[in-house]
Amino acid sequence: MTDYADIEQEIRTIIMTPLGSVPTNPLKGCDLLPLIDLPGEQAAPLAAQRIYDALALWVQRIELGTVSVQPVAVHHWRVLVPWRVKDDVLAEFQTAEFDIDFVKDI
Repeated sequence: MTDYADIEQEIRTIIMTPLGSVPTNPLKGCDLLPLIDLPGEQAAPLAAQRIYDALALWVQRIELGTVSVQPVAVHHWRVLVPWRVKDDVLAEFQTAEFDIDFVKDI
């Protein structure tokens, strides 16, 4: 696994971990479950902010760009997370792209 693959895996892990699901660290994760029944246009900006906040807290070795959440279908979102390694100002942003299907994934 390359360093970038490791970082993208860490990003995905934080996004897909519901708050309270890690017994030794109940605050680790991302609080997306309360948003799944909202209409996509309402949930998307809230989800993007929650994802940004969780990643900024738990993946401290990266600098984040603007997180984007696009509704694909009911309970299915596409998440785009632009990131680069912190303190590497010459590096271009990578974009981690994930599909979240709440019926299958969480």
